[in-house]
Amino acid sequence: MANLDNSLATDKDLPHFEQKYPAPLSALLKIGDPRGKPKPNYLTEYGLTKANIPGLIQMMEDEALETADSRSKIVWTGVHVWRTLGALRATEAIAPFL
Repeated sequence: MANLDNSLATDKDLPHFEQKYPAPLSALLKIGDPRGKPKPNYLTEYGLTKANIPGLIQMMEDEALETADSRSKIVWTGVHVWRTLGALRATEAIAPFL
């Protein structure tokens, strides 16, 4: 599993989002800042598949994830979601990005 940094302590909303986005989607909430780290293989490391595309799109559209505490891992979820959608070659996710 990818290395997770120590900012989880600021993620007071994590339980709410874990309930809203169950595993394997919830794994993306905990990865955090990707800068300076090797890019994980989201499909093999977190078990994400094409079946998760609707949930990934929902996460991309969730404004609460983008406006989370800037010190939290949650705020980085969008980066990991779009990387996962790219790895899945999810063409159905293009329209929500426009």
